[in-house]
Amino acid sequence: MSGLRLHTDLPLFECAHRLRAAVDEPRWALFSLSGYAGSRAVIGTVDINAVRLQRRLRFGHPWEAVFLYASLVPEQSGTRIEGRFRHRPSYAICLGLWTTFAIVVGSVSLASCVMELVTPTGRVSGNPWVGVVIPLIFWIYAAWCFWRGRRERRLLTAFVSETVGAKPY
Repeated sequence: MSGLRLHTDLPLFECAHRLRAAVDEPRWALFSLSGYAGSRAVIGTVDINAVRLQRRLRFGHPWEAVFLYASLVPEQSGTRIEGRFRHRPSYAICLGLWTTFAIVVGSVSLASCVMELVTPTGRVSGNPWVGVVIPLIFWIYAAWCFWRGRRERRLLTAFVSETVGAKPY
């Protein structure tokens, strides 16, 4: 996974205070589109040395969220923020299995249907174009899941940078 390395001129306590004030605590809510109480764009917990943030998903399941796990390290010239982006382990396993399934089953289906379209043998029942389109849909969905995670990483990085006035180092 990609990492986050930022530096801010704020002292450690001020940096943690600003982050804590800008996020909602992760409290479940029954009647909420995101599944969490509150209205801020980022949900998370901020301790004096550690940060765990996630973007509020308005129309997605909280299980799909990308988390930022970061540490706040005091320095003489301010605070260093170092972290990494991660999915929940169960989501990462499920996405890996889905991608493997899409590649293996989709490739076999695609190859057999393309061969049937090129040299008809009569072994494939139904329309062979379905065997070409379905694997493409599998692959597009897997690519979309990975792309969406990259977007959330950019949004969380921008949020932290703007909240504490940090710059990459």
